[in-house]
Amino acid sequence: MEKKPIPKLESSVRLSKIIDEYYARARQAKAEGRPIVWVNLGAPSEILWAMDCFVLYPESHSASCGGRKVGTAHCEAAEAHGFPTHLCSYAKNDIGSAILGERTQSPVGGLPRPDFLVVVNDSCLVVQKWWEYLSYYFQVPLFVIDTPNMHDEINRDAIAYTRRQLLELIAWLEGHLGRRLDYPRLTQVVETAQTSGQLWAQSYALNKHVPSPTTMFDVWAHNFVVLNMRNTQEAIDHYTALIAEIKERIAQGISALPEERYRLYWDNIVMWFGLGWLGRKLAGAGAAIVASTYAEVFNWDYLDASRPLDSLAENACLLYLNRGIQHKIKRIIEIVDEYAIDGLIMHFTRGCKAFTLDELTVQDVVSQRTGVPAIRLDGDIVDSRYFSEADADRVIDTLLEMIDARRAARK
Repeated sequence: MEKKPIPKLESSVRLSKIIDEYYARARQAKAEGRPIVWVNLGAPSEILWAMDCFVLYPESHSASCGGRKVGTAHCEAAEAHGFPTHLCSYAKNDIGSAILGERTQSPVGGLPRPDFLVVVNDSCLVVQKWWEYLSYYFQVPLFVIDTPNMHDEINRDAIAYTRRQLLELIAWLEGHLGRRLDYPRLTQVVETAQTSGQLWAQSYALNKHVPSPTTMFDVWAHNFVVLNMRNTQEAIDHYTALIAEIKERIAQGISALPEERYRLYWDNIVMWFGLGWLGRKLAGAGAAIVASTYAEVFNWDYLDASRPLDSLAENACLLYLNRGIQHKIKRIIEIVDEYAIDGLIMHFTRGCKAFTLDELTVQDVVSQRTGVPAIRLDGDIVDSRYFSEADADRVIDTLLEMIDARRAARK
């Protein structure tokens, strides 16, 4: 008997409303004169929230533009102003959107103009240069936090160095805003963000169940909440409902695919513009992407409300992208075991060199140590010009054939 289509998660329907309301609040905050601060992934936004700033993430905005397939047009606008084609497409998207102004194709009409900029170079040095250009373009102050690469051992001196910079950031903000940081409020914000991160991690970890109740296509977009809104009760409520919904699927024996034949791991940021095609391709083959270290970037593992500043410094320094190659290899091998992974898709993207530079080495070592086959999928995160459906179709088929051959050899 043919199985009925699996209904979409109600939490995913609610997510669209949450995102729309978030950007509406951003525009309202700008109209009311509330300080607007643009930050990157690793920034200690908890400090900014505790000082009543409205925080916006251009990287998140770029992902939304990619998902709506308008990122390529924004990238072309940036290139027309002299930015190179090989530059991070998240950067090109937001710079291009800003340059276009009212002509932006952004699904949210572009981001409200920043009053301040804060950047942490824990993900890559490109993002620092990106923020330096934004500071020049908008003529607004910029604060840069430098985080030494953590390699594979935890360097406490580097964390202490970063913590001192957080104190400098607080003093800098107090000078610009004309008010002092309320430290008890910072503790509350960190506690809420810590809980949000833990719930986010719990939501996708339910994919360890075989067959998986969801795929990463179901939950990837939900990282918007834990990134942009982890300081809110709304985030806690959203993930609590999402977890309950996924657990109910498990209890009812509902799996993400009618027949799960392959369990896959995805490496690197998602190609937002190609999720529809990729999801259909894999679902048609009974292949489920059930795990990704990209999802774990948003866990905020080191946040600790009992040590707000110390844990914020640790969180910045120990971001996945700021760690060494051995740490990445170890974690992916753990994921292969935890999620019963059959194959690895390594998304080799021009759009995020921080993920990509050591990716082929990681692929080779993980595959050798686990025996799990892996393929390289060329693409991008926002710019569709660097992705070929025909090539992707071929390499995905190759991966599934490799998995079948490995299974046959083990019988």
